[in-house]
Amino acid sequence: FMQEALAHRGVEDIELLADGIDGASWPDRNGILAALERKAQTAKAGDLVVIHFSGHGSRQRDLSGDETDGWDEVWRPSGALPALPGTGVFQNAITDDEIGQAVDAISATGANVWLIVDSCNAGTTLRSAANGVVARYVAPADAGLPDQAQVSLEVAPSSVDAGEGPVAVLVFYAAQASELA
Repeated sequence: FMQEALAHRGVEDIELLADGIDGASWPDRNGILAALERKAQTAKAGDLVVIHFSGHGSRQRDLSGDETDGWDEVWRPSGALPALPGTGVFQNAITDDEIGQAVDAISATGANVWLIVDSCNAGTTLRSAANGVVARYVAPADAGLPDQAQVSLEVAPSSVDAGEGPVAVLVFYAAQASELA
Protein backbone atom coordinates (compact mmCIF):
# COMPACT_ATOMS: atom_id res chain seq x y z
CA PHE A 1 0.00 0.00 0.00
CA MET A 2 1.09 3.55 -0.72
CA GLN A 3 -0.04 4.53 2.79
CA GLU A 4 2.41 2.06 4.35
CA ALA A 5 5.27 3.19 2.09
CA LEU A 6 4.71 6.85 2.98
CA ALA A 7 4.32 6.13 6.70
CA HIS A 8 7.54 4.08 6.62
CA ARG A 9 9.31 7.20 5.27
CA GLY A 10 8.00 9.28 8.20
CA VAL A 11 4.99 10.90 6.57
CA GLU A 12 2.35 11.58 9.21
CA ASP A 13 -0.27 13.64 7.37
CA ILE A 14 -1.93 10.92 5.28
CA GLU A 15 -5.55 10.97 4.20
CA LEU A 16 -6.72 7.63 2.87
CA LEU A 17 -9.75 7.21 0.64
CA ALA A 18 -10.36 3.56 -0.15
CA ASP A 19 -12.99 0.89 -0.31
CA GLY A 20 -12.74 -1.89 2.27
CA ILE A 21 -9.94 -0.47 4.45
CA ASP A 22 -10.64 0.34 8.09
CA GLY A 23 -10.44 4.05 8.85
CA ALA A 24 -10.52 5.12 5.20
CA SER A 25 -12.98 7.59 3.77
CA TRP A 26 -15.23 6.55 0.89
CA PRO A 27 -13.48 7.16 -2.49
CA ASP A 28 -16.39 8.62 -4.45
CA ARG A 29 -16.39 11.80 -6.52
CA ASN A 30 -17.40 14.07 -3.65
CA GLY A 31 -14.94 12.48 -1.23
CA ILE A 32 -11.98 12.78 -3.60
CA LEU A 33 -12.72 16.37 -4.60
CA ALA A 34 -13.26 17.33 -0.94
CA ALA A 35 -9.94 15.74 0.07
CA LEU A 36 -8.13 17.66 -2.68
CA GLU A 37 -9.81 20.89 -1.54
CA ARG A 38 -8.78 20.23 2.09
CA LYS A 39 -5.19 19.73 0.94
CA ALA A 40 -5.29 23.04 -0.96
CA GLN A 41 -6.43 24.69 2.30
CA THR A 42 -3.70 23.12 4.47
CA ALA A 43 -0.63 22.79 2.21
CA LYS A 44 2.18 25.25 2.80
CA ALA A 45 5.09 26.50 0.74
CA GLY A 46 7.81 23.87 0.53
CA ASP A 47 5.50 20.94 1.36
CA LEU A 48 5.57 17.87 -0.85
CA VAL A 49 2.02 16.69 -1.53
CA VAL A 50 1.72 13.17 -2.95
CA ILE A 51 -1.60 12.28 -4.57
CA HIS A 52 -2.00 8.66 -5.60
CA PHE A 53 -4.99 7.47 -7.59
CA SER A 54 -5.31 3.79 -8.30
CA GLY A 55 -8.62 2.88 -9.87
CA HIS A 56 -10.66 2.96 -13.02
CA GLY A 57 -9.87 5.54 -15.66
CA SER A 58 -11.41 6.18 -19.03
CA ARG A 59 -11.99 8.78 -21.71
CA GLN A 60 -15.18 10.66 -22.40
CA ARG A 61 -16.36 13.29 -24.82
CA ASP A 62 -14.83 16.72 -24.11
CA LEU A 63 -17.65 19.14 -23.31
CA SER A 64 -15.54 22.26 -22.74
CA GLY A 65 -13.72 22.18 -26.07
CA ASP A 66 -10.25 22.48 -24.52
CA GLU A 67 -8.94 19.09 -25.66
CA THR A 68 -7.20 18.93 -29.01
CA ASP A 69 -8.23 15.29 -29.44
CA GLY A 70 -11.84 15.88 -28.36
CA TRP A 71 -11.53 13.61 -25.28
CA ASP A 72 -11.30 14.26 -21.55
CA GLU A 73 -9.44 11.72 -19.46
CA VAL A 74 -11.46 10.82 -16.37
CA TRP A 75 -11.13 9.04 -13.07
CA ARG A 76 -14.06 6.74 -12.36
CA PRO A 77 -14.22 6.56 -8.56
CA SER A 78 -16.68 4.56 -6.50
CA GLY A 79 -20.18 5.54 -7.54
CA ALA A 80 -19.25 6.47 -11.10
CA LEU A 81 -21.87 5.18 -13.51
CA PRO A 82 -21.92 4.53 -17.26
CA ALA A 83 -22.82 7.36 -19.58
CA LEU A 84 -26.49 8.00 -20.18
CA PRO A 85 -27.40 6.99 -23.74
CA GLY A 86 -26.34 9.61 -26.26
CA THR A 87 -24.33 11.74 -23.81
CA GLY A 88 -20.87 10.21 -24.06
CA VAL A 89 -20.20 11.42 -20.50
CA PHE A 90 -19.83 9.19 -17.43
CA GLN A 91 -21.95 10.02 -14.41
CA ASN A 92 -19.99 11.00 -11.27
CA ALA A 93 -16.59 10.77 -12.94
CA ILE A 94 -13.83 13.32 -12.25
CA THR A 95 -12.50 15.01 -15.38
CA ASP A 96 -8.92 15.92 -16.15
CA ASP A 97 -10.01 19.58 -15.99
CA GLU A 98 -11.22 19.14 -12.40
CA ILE A 99 -8.06 17.26 -11.43
CA GLY A 100 -5.97 20.01 -13.00
CA GLN A 101 -7.83 22.73 -11.09
CA ALA A 102 -7.35 20.84 -7.81
CA VAL A 103 -3.63 20.31 -8.41
CA ASP A 104 -3.22 23.97 -9.45
CA ALA A 105 -4.90 25.05 -6.19
CA ILE A 106 -2.50 22.91 -4.16
CA SER A 107 0.60 24.09 -6.03
CA ALA A 108 -0.58 27.71 -5.69
CA THR A 109 0.21 27.38 -1.96
CA GLY A 110 3.87 26.88 -2.86
CA ALA A 111 3.72 23.13 -2.28
CA ASN A 112 5.31 20.73 -4.75
CA VAL A 113 2.91 18.06 -6.02
CA TRP A 114 3.55 14.49 -7.11
CA LEU A 115 0.53 12.97 -8.82
CA ILE A 116 0.65 9.21 -9.39
CA VAL A 117 -2.12 7.93 -11.65
CA ASP A 118 -2.46 4.15 -11.84
CA SER A 119 -5.40 3.83 -14.19
CA CYS A 120 -6.29 3.26 -17.79
CA ASN A 121 -6.24 6.30 -20.09
CA ALA A 122 -4.18 8.31 -17.62
CA GLY A 123 -1.53 9.69 -19.94
CA THR A 124 -2.65 13.31 -20.35
CA THR A 125 -4.54 13.84 -17.11
CA LEU A 126 -2.76 17.16 -16.46
CA ARG A 127 -1.30 18.03 -19.84
CA SER A 128 -3.48 21.16 -20.11
CA ALA A 129 -3.21 22.12 -16.43
CA ALA A 130 -0.23 24.44 -16.78
CA ASN A 131 1.96 26.11 -19.34
CA GLY A 132 5.49 24.79 -19.68
CA VAL A 133 4.60 21.13 -19.22
CA VAL A 134 7.39 18.82 -20.33
CA ALA A 135 6.34 15.25 -21.11
CA ARG A 136 8.84 12.42 -20.86
CA TYR A 137 8.50 8.76 -21.66
CA VAL A 138 10.78 6.17 -20.11
CA ALA A 139 11.35 3.00 -22.10
CA PRO A 140 10.55 0.00 -19.86
CA ALA A 141 14.02 -1.52 -20.38
CA ASP A 142 15.65 1.76 -19.24
CA ALA A 143 13.73 1.52 -15.97
CA GLY A 144 14.58 -2.17 -15.50
CA LEU A 145 10.98 -3.21 -16.18
CA PRO A 146 9.48 -5.86 -18.46
CA ASP A 147 8.79 -4.76 -22.05
CA GLN A 148 5.01 -4.53 -21.50
CA ALA A 149 5.38 -2.03 -18.64
CA GLN A 150 4.68 1.63 -19.31
CA VAL A 151 6.36 4.48 -17.49
CA SER A 152 5.73 8.10 -18.38
CA LEU A 153 5.83 11.32 -16.44
CA GLU A 154 5.31 15.03 -16.87
CA VAL A 155 7.06 17.89 -15.17
CA ALA A 156 5.01 21.06 -14.99
CA PRO A 157 7.01 24.01 -13.70
CA SER A 158 4.77 26.37 -11.78
CA SER A 159 4.83 30.15 -11.85
CA VAL A 160 4.60 30.10 -8.04
CA ASP A 161 7.86 30.96 -6.28
CA ALA A 162 8.12 29.55 -2.76
CA GLY A 163 11.20 31.63 -1.90
CA GLU A 164 13.67 28.94 -2.96
CA GLY A 165 12.59 28.78 -6.60
CA PRO A 166 9.44 27.75 -8.41
CA VAL A 167 7.41 24.81 -7.24
CA ALA A 168 6.72 21.92 -9.58
CA VAL A 169 4.11 19.34 -10.34
CA LEU A 170 5.45 15.90 -11.23
CA VAL A 171 3.02 13.37 -12.69
CA PHE A 172 3.61 9.63 -13.08
CA TYR A 173 1.26 7.71 -15.38
CA ALA A 174 0.67 3.96 -15.59
CA ALA A 175 -0.55 4.21 -19.18
CA GLN A 176 -0.71 6.60 -22.10
CA ALA A 177 -3.96 8.50 -22.72
CA SER A 178 -5.33 5.86 -25.08
CA GLU A 179 -4.01 2.73 -23.34
CA LEU A 180 -5.20 0.28 -20.72
CA ALA A 181 -3.16 0.03 -17.54
